[in-house]
Amino acid sequence: MNERFIITNINRIILVGKNEYTEKTTQFHKKYLHHQEIIYNFSGEATVNFNEKILKTYPNSIRYLPSGPCEKYIVDRQTKGECIDIFFTSNLPLADSAFVIPVKNEKIASLFRKIFSLWVEKNEEYYLECASLLYKIIVEMKKTSYLPDAKFKKIKPAID
Repeated sequence: MNERFIITNINRIILVGKNEYTEKTTQFHKKYLHHQEIIYNFSGEATVNFNEKILKTYPNSIRYLPSGPCEKYIVDRQTKGECIDIFFTSNLPLADSAFVIPVKNEKIASLFRKIFSLWVEKNEEYYLECASLLYKIIVEMKKTSYLPDAKFKKIKPAID
């Protein structure tokens, strides 16, 4: 069986500003996530409880949330922050469970800014360029050894 990680749709890309959520703790009431999410945190710190997995987010980190059952999704903010959230679907999940990784590669932050800008502008051919940038984000995550080898094996055909 030929397994290839292929992005099948970018559903939306949003910027969540520092004052988007006024409360310290936000509980998302979703029973099922229909999209995978890659979230780049530019600033702020939070503790996220996603399906009983505790994730600590901080400036210059990426949070990944898989699609599927969502029994609990609570964000408890220590400091307000700003992030860009990419919602997408693919033929295979990027990873089986949620994770947070540190980002030391400044190229990734600029890729998130660029993909958001293109998405908002919606100029000619924006969608194809956004898909290309999402693949580049995933490639940069792997280049800097952010994805464990088992997870990388799933997306390697797309990178190649």
